[in-house]
Formats: sequence, C-alpha cells, structure tokens
Amino acid sequence: MRAAFLLLLLPSSLSFTLPSFKHLVLSPHPSRPSSHTRLNYDSSSDPSSSLPHLSALTATEAWLSNAIPEGHLRKEVKYTVEGTSCKTEVVARIFDSIKELTDAGEEHPTTCNLTPIPPYRSTLMLVCPSVFSSFEDFDQLIKTVMEVRRSSRSYNTQGVVEGMREMVNMELGEQREEDEWRTSVNIAHLHPGFCDLDTETVDSEGPYTDLSDEERQYQERLRLHKLKKTMARQSPHPTVVVEVRSQKISMGVDSTVAAAGKTEVEKVPEQTFSAADLKTLEASFSKSANPYKTPSPPSPEPSSPSDAAASSLISAKSKAASFLELPSAIYREYSERSVEEAYSYIFKNLYHYLTGPMHVSSICIACPNFLTSSAHSFTNFGCDLNKLLKSVNIPVHAETYHPEDVEEERRSPVGVIVLEVEGVQTNM
Repeated sequence: MRAAFLLLLLPSSLSFTLPSFKHLVLSPHPSRPSSHTRLNYDSSSDPSSSLPHLSALTATEAWLSNAIPEGHLRKEVKYTVEGTSCKTEVVARIFDSIKELTDAGEEHPTTCNLTPIPPYRSTLMLVCPSVFSSFEDFDQLIKTVMEVRRSSRSYNTQGVVEGMREMVNMELGEQREEDEWRTSVNIAHLHPGFCDLDTETVDSEGPYTDLSDEERQYQERLRLHKLKKTMARQSPHPTVVVEVRSQKISMGVDSTVAAAGKTEVEKVPEQTFSAADLKTLEASFSKSANPYKTPSPPSPEPSSPSDAAASSLISAKSKAASFLELPSAIYREYSERSVEEAYSYIFKNLYHYLTGPMHVSSICIACPNFLTSSAHSFTNFGCDLNKLLKSVNIPVHAETYHPEDVEEERRSPVGVIVLEVEGVQTNM
C-alpha cells in the first residue's frame, strides 16, 4: 500500500486518497493556534489500529516537527509511505521519485505564472516502515544509488549529445542571450539505527594526548558536532529524502573574453572552423558497426497511434528473440530514454516475475530507444545495474548486447538487457 500527500504550510484541511481505503480528511490539530503554519494530525483519531502505514507517516511527521524549529521547514514536503516488504519495489520507487522531482524542476520555468520566476525547491520523504530494518543494508543501497547516478552523468544520452553541440556552438561565437535554468536532485537517507564511524567516542587519553589544550577542545567540539548530525538522522523508520532545486544560472560572456575587450569578442565569429565543419566531422565518424543496419523501404503509415506502438513493440521484441534464441525467456520492451525510468522499469519487472507463481530463468528487455548511440554507455549501464542488484542481495545477473558493441558476437539488432536469474528469493 502506498499513501502520498503534500504537507503544505497553510492553516487549512488536507486530504488524500489511499488505494485500499476510503477517502480520508486530515485536519490540523485543534489545540494549535491558527497563526501557526505547521500541520499536525488530529490525535483524537488514532490510525495505528487500522492503518499501520499511516501511523508510520504520522510518527515521521511528528519527529520532523520536533527536530526542525518552527519556520525552518521547507514550503512543500511530500510524504510517501511505501508499505511493501519487497526491496525491488522500494528501489523502483526511489528512481520513480527521482524522475518525478526532476520533471517537476525542469517544468517549473514554463509552468510558473509569477514574474520574475522564483527558484523552485521541493522535498520528498519516502518512508519505508516494512523493509530495511538493518542500517548496513539500507546504507549500502543508498550509497549504490548515489554511485550509479554519478556514473550515469557520463552516459552518452541524447541530452548529453545536444549539450555538447550547444557548447561547441557557443565556442564558435553563437553566444546564449537568455539565462539558463539548472535543475539538481540530491538524495539522502534516514534510519533509526543511523551511525557513522567518524562519530565514535574517542578516548581522551588516546589520539588527543599529543595535542595542545586548544586543539584538544577543537577536536572534542568537532566530535560532538558530528555526533549531533548523526543523531539528527535517526528517524522513526527507514526514509529516503529526495530534494530538487531549480534555479536560474546567468550565462554571461566568459571572464577571459570580457577582460580582452570588445575587439576580442568581435574576432570570435571570424574563426575558420564553423558549425558546418563540425557536422562534416561528425559524419566522418558516424559509420555504424551494426551489421543489421540496412536501408529499408518506407512502411505505410499505421492507422492509429496504438497500431504504431504495437508495431514497434512487436518488432523490437521479435528482433531480440531471434538474436538471443532463448525460448523459455520472458521478453519485454523498454521504449523510453530516461536512465531513472530504465532502473524503475527493470526492478518492477523483477518484482512482478520473481515473486509470482511462475518460475522464470531469464528476462530479456529490448531497448530500441535507450542509449542507442553508445555501446560503451549501454555496457556501463549494465555494470551499474549489477551493482544495484548486488546491493539488495538479488540473485540476478545482467548481461547487455548492443548493435555497436566492440565484440562482434555481442552485436544485436537492438539493445538488449538480459536478466539471468541465478536463484529464487521470496523477499525481493
């Protein structure tokens, strides 16, 4: 069961819908004056008896209210309770949350009606009361998620290619006149057993012996500061915190060019290397290693968008099936381009097939639109996926095949991720 709502800092009622329960209305606590902006739940209706996951949400909100002083809470905090006990569902939900907030931050400049457009900042708290009782396991997962997100920045996605071309055009003299909006998403984790080895108690007769009194006092204050930071992250339940920030970045003239004066700026467009030369250079390196890429006659237009989607779906899956020749495998297709959506799609499929009654030996996911321009990025994605699978102790190994792979025997007609099931685990 999943329950989500917005904690708006307004003195008004708040409602949300649960998939398995009727519509509920949560009101501010009657004992709090209307001038206060923080919302609390009505203590007269104890949800712990019939809604244990709502009780977990209540405990987390109460803990946050006591931990953060009045007036310092973000304008908008979205709480989501993930009631599943399966780790694969939690991993999928984490990447869904990252994608959701990223889209909200990127859409803010176009959807905001204020002038000037203010920066956008929002926080989502994903509470997981039924899984990851061990802090070590939870910490390993979140650190791995951070690692694969950093690694994904080097993937040769369509957005990266367009950004590189834009940078080259700017260097060729096509300076940007408008300011650019940048969106950043950060994640952190909270846990009842949160700990940090750096905050362990240090014997005053140990490392501090050779220090002066002033240095010893500084080290002790630093240790206590780290200890307070650690205790501040000891929440009632395992929680993933995802925060998005979207703000305007000024794209002015480079300082070295500005220091050179106006005459130096005027000489930039006179360079002999032009955008047309760049396209010619790209064409010379764009020869495909894919033996399956052959010119095909134009196909007739499908009668409807649904027919077009079905046609592409069958084509991608049939190409992957004919190349792999695994008759007992399950074939699926991921048709999007987003890295976060790819992780979410894979872990949702793992949960669906590995926890069901049907025994599955391998799951083959065709990716006709994902990382099509770089076999190296596609291979790195497979390596990062294996790190995630290992971090949650799932007996599955991922293999990747790509039309541009350096090894000829691994060149498939379409990008394919093969998930080989090495065993069966009930709590995935």
